[in-house]
Amino acid sequence: MDLTAPVAVGPAMAPPGPGTRPLVRREGLERLVAAADRAAGGQTTVVSVTGAIGAGRSTLLELLRDHVRDLGFLTLATQGHAADAEVGFSSLMTLLRPLQTRSSEDELSAAVASALALQRSRTDPAAVRLGTHRAITQLADRQPVLITIDDAHLLDRSSAEVIAFVIGRCVADPVVAVFTTELGAPTALDPLATEDLVLGPVGESSLAAMVRAEVDIAPEPLSRCVGLAEGNPLAAIELARSLDPDERAGHAPMPALPRPAGALARAFTRRVSSLSEPARRAVALVAADDTGDTQVVSDALERLGESTDGLVEAEWAGLVDRHGTHIGFTHPLLRPVAYHQVAESSRQAAHRSLAAVLDQPHQGSSRAWQLAAGADGPDENAAAALEAVAADLEGRGASSSAATTLELAARLSPDPSRRRVRLVGATRCWLTTGDPGGALRSADALTQLDPDGNSVAVATVALRAGRGIAASLACARDACGLDDDGSAKAVLAAELLEAGAVDEAVATARAVIGGSRPVAMAAGVLALAGGEPAPAVARTESGALADRARALTTAAAVSVGRPDRALAERNPPGALGGPGLDISVSHALGLLGRGELAAADAELLRLEATVTEPSVALRGHLDLALAELDLLFGRLESAEERSRRTAIAASAAGLGWTSAAADWVRGRVHLALGDPVTAVDPLRTACRLAPHVRAADLVTAMAGADLPAEASRIAASIHHHIDHADPAIAVRAVRAAGTADPSGPGFAVALERAEAADLPLEAAEVVVAWAEAARRAGDTSAARQLADRAEQRLVSLGVRAWQIRIDAARSGDVDAAPALTDLLTPAEHRVALAVAEGGTNRDVADALFLSVKTVDFHLRNIYRKLDLRSRTELAVLVHGDGRSGP
Repeated sequence: MDLTAPVAVGPAMAPPGPGTRPLVRREGLERLVAAADRAAGGQTTVVSVTGAIGAGRSTLLELLRDHVRDLGFLTLATQGHAADAEVGFSSLMTLLRPLQTRSSEDELSAAVASALALQRSRTDPAAVRLGTHRAITQLADRQPVLITIDDAHLLDRSSAEVIAFVIGRCVADPVVAVFTTELGAPTALDPLATEDLVLGPVGESSLAAMVRAEVDIAPEPLSRCVGLAEGNPLAAIELARSLDPDERAGHAPMPALPRPAGALARAFTRRVSSLSEPARRAVALVAADDTGDTQVVSDALERLGESTDGLVEAEWAGLVDRHGTHIGFTHPLLRPVAYHQVAESSRQAAHRSLAAVLDQPHQGSSRAWQLAAGADGPDENAAAALEAVAADLEGRGASSSAATTLELAARLSPDPSRRRVRLVGATRCWLTTGDPGGALRSADALTQLDPDGNSVAVATVALRAGRGIAASLACARDACGLDDDGSAKAVLAAELLEAGAVDEAVATARAVIGGSRPVAMAAGVLALAGGEPAPAVARTESGALADRARALTTAAAVSVGRPDRALAERNPPGALGGPGLDISVSHALGLLGRGELAAADAELLRLEATVTEPSVALRGHLDLALAELDLLFGRLESAEERSRRTAIAASAAGLGWTSAAADWVRGRVHLALGDPVTAVDPLRTACRLAPHVRAADLVTAMAGADLPAEASRIAASIHHHIDHADPAIAVRAVRAAGTADPSGPGFAVALERAEAADLPLEAAEVVVAWAEAARRAGDTSAARQLADRAEQRLVSLGVRAWQIRIDAARSGDVDAAPALTDLLTPAEHRVALAVAEGGTNRDVADALFLSVKTVDFHLRNIYRKLDLRSRTELAVLVHGDGRSGP
């Protein structure tokens, strides 16, 4: 039975962390506790716990003793030791030592006292057996007894015979005996076991949790240690502890086989050191091999001129085991120990010999690693082989392993240009896995080489994620002086845009577009920041540069109302970090632009569940997309919280563009809540960047907040976009003109253009703004008709974002009392009237198509503004004051 479920042991079952107790196997502990419960009921139980050294046998016994002590058990414990094999009754003496203070009370026989060396040196074995049995059964008459024997296969013979005699004659006594032994090691207690508990290899996730409870270690070295330990907890912990601080933190690559230094490793070192020199070289080659193929090992030894006699010697010593075509070590910790028992030159020779015999197509991965381990300097053959392995790993989704493989390939690359290509690949893989430490390590190595477009594109993403926008800007600026094809300038333009330096970003992008090599990234910057139609550019970029260009142009396509263009972009294979996440987010926003809310919801939830530890910028882009989705679905409190959190984080990180985008969403949330006054400030801040995209909403807020002069001024500032080549920009500019001057044809023209461009959400927003304008103008009949049209459009799309605005426009003919409407927003006023009628928050939410949290939010504001303390006071105010309306 493989019992791999872990349980944290400590006060209040605290979660594991450095310094806490180790994790143990939950099911194994539960079985031992159940055996103790049966013994307490008068059923003697004997449990054999079998497992390899380091499998957690001793820990289970310790935890069982702690558990039953609180239940009133008397605990007797001992352990076998190889050094005591010839010392008679040594383990029995340890077992019975707690009875010394009870000798007079329990009338221990003279034979037991003699066995404990309390009276005389000569003993009668039969008398010892009978006396020990009598003493334990007398104790069991008074309280349950737990007997634990650790390493029972190492008990001295005299003790083993006595303990077996005693346990074998306990039948209906409240006694539970638990003994542990190594796999394949016979003991005198085996025939007495009523239950067998086999501790097999621990699963990787459980083993990783055990290591993290003992050692503070980064994910990548943790994964390597877990893999080398082959399911053995102690081996994994000793390997993790053997790493130096930089290796444990992931700041430096860990060796292929770390050199363990714990107590178990020292014991194994003594066993390996006792072998002859040829045998030590043979087991070092077995350790260097990763195929476990007996023929591969034999052929490699032959190439080295070594005999296989060393393997026979190691097998007789119990260090290696051969089963048919497979050869391996009898304990996982023996492999790194044996590997480090020979000189480095011998290890490299072993690796080169193994690489030479691994000449079959299916052995390509193993051959690459052997070539790398056998290299004593730069080696392009080894680096190229590792690059091929990394490509296969990345294709199978193992981006973290691909990253470490490419880093090693880069270190072995004699050509700086090939080293740069491999470091770019490693950095992209680290970004995909969401590991900022690995990405920074690769990016720092990239900055030491001459730059090209790809290296600058990926290094700036890693630096921005790990050290902030200032570091990525500095990297891009430094690269511009060494790059003559415009790629570095395009990256600089993108970084300037993220930093909120829009004017400089636009100027830099224009310089690139006018240069010798047009770059798609610069076109995306111009479309996003400058309101300029993206010029036709050749997609000549590849790799990281293409990823960032795709992310920018896709985002631009969404912002300027080209959802089909955004949907045409494909996600880079496996890329969920760096530009790949931005592309995926923009893809989901493209679905929103087409009104496919359910598909966008599924895509964004998938991304949120998949991406781990993204940077502030990446997290912000994903959160803002989710906030936009929440807004459209009517989950206004969630949209407000996401956008507020993103605005704070982006502002602290110096990400001006992300901060402005968050303010835009926040302003739209307040519009949706029917509170245009509060919406003005965040929308005004957002419009400092990309006003061509965002200013139409600011005009709507200003008109609702009774700021007509400012609304007209903002509408005039974007009037030149009414003939923009990108349809959404043109529709928003015309909508702004209609909001500022409802008597003109603006709304009708905007609606016609939105419908012609197949932009259903833009068309619906035009009708909502049109209905609000009609209400402000006093045309209640037109306002109601337009509100109905807007509601029909939005219901067909599944959008509930603007329901409060629609209801407010539709109810424009209600004579609401100035006493309340002067103090409350339209949305708050509607909630106040509904609550005053006696409805619960749930009733009000259902009636007004809101969530309960939104009703709670409005009700708190109502109480604060009107200085009320209860629903009763609100009802009295509404119904008792003639100014309060119907």
